[in-house]
This record gives sequence, C-alpha cells and structure tokens, in this order.
Amino acid sequence: VTLTILASDSCTDVETHVVNILPNPIANFSHDTETCEDSGLQFNDLTQTNGGGSIISWDWDFGDPVSGLDNFSTEQNPVHVYANPGSYSVVLAVTTSNGCTDTDTLVVTINANPVVGFITFHECQNEAMNFAPAGSMTTANFANWFWDFDHNGITSTMQSPTHVYDVPGDYEVTLTVIDINGCPNSITQTVHVTAQPTAGFTYETPACSDSEIQFN
Repeated sequence: VTLTILASDSCTDVETHVVNILPNPIANFSHDTETCEDSGLQFNDLTQTNGGGSIISWDWDFGDPVSGLDNFSTEQNPVHVYANPGSYSVVLAVTTSNGCTDTDTLVVTINANPVVGFITFHECQNEAMNFAPAGSMTTANFANWFWDFDHNGITSTMQSPTHVYDVPGDYEVTLTVIDINGCPNSITQTVHVTAQPTAGFTYETPACSDSEIQFN
C-alpha cells in the first residue's frame, strides 16, 4: 500500500508498507436431532480455520433470554436446555489467534413434549384390566409406548395393553411415550385393584318339594 502526499509548495513524499491480509475463519455448527423442551440440546462446533490461526474463543448466544446467564457459553461444544417450545436464533462467534472473527446463525425449532394420560377398565383382582391412552393424546403422533405395571416386573410396549393383578391393592403404573419428533414424556398414576368378593349362601332346611325354601 502506497501513500503519496503533495504539499502546497509542490513538494512530495511517498511511503509504502506491505499489508498482510489474514483469512477469516469460517464459523459453522450443528446440533443434535432431538430438539425437545426440557432436554439438553447438544451443539457441535464445525468451524474451519481457513488457513488462519487456531481458534482461541467460542462465544455462543442461544437466543433464549429467559434462561438468564445460561443463554451464553464459551465452551466449544456446549449443551443448552430450552424450557419452552418455539423457534430460537442461535449465534456462534469465533475468534482465531490472529484476531480474525466470523459468526454463524442457525434457527433451532424446539418441539413441545407430548401430553400423556391413560385410563383403565375392569379394575378387579384376577380379571384382565384394560389400559388405554386418554385425554388429548392423538395416538398417530406417537412412535413408542412403554408401560410399567408395578407388578412382578411386568411391562408392555403395546398401545392399549391388558394386565391381570392377582393381589388387590394400589399399584403405581407408569406410561412412557416417545412422539414422532423423538420427544419423550411419562406419567405415573395410582391404580386401585379391588378384591374379588367371596360368594356364599345358606338355605333353610329341611328342603321339601312344594314348599318355600329360604335362601340367604
């Protein structure tokens, strides 16, 4: 780069410097495919130095101001927990040892966890109890089902299973689901199993034909 100056008396001077232009890094990153609320989302730095110096700093802004100080990170590959579903603009700024910088922005969509609920039918001892999803659950939106009946270690992966309890009492039944977005949720409800009644009767003796018999 050459600078030439001309004074009012027509005198001139020239100075030349060689300016070395250094390459900026190319900021880039990815994230895990499971983007669910309340789940830690892993971010992965993919920055290229582009022939310049080594990366000396990573500055992340997760676009989630309600998380307070957790909205920022200086780790290379951080994890951030989004407490609410929605779209967030995530910004990564990197700096190399030669002082050059670059930024990359990616919009992350966080999916809501599914709503879970279930109902039961025929809650009697030694009878097949039916379990079924309930509430606002749209069964077509779920990919996996897992039931824990809290009884002899028995489980099921059916959508609407049945189970027989041979002992009356209260059982803590848990339903865990994963929806088509890969987001999990679970619910535990107390199921009361009612004891079967014991049938028995007596009748009046002697029992004679053409005579009324009292049954109790």
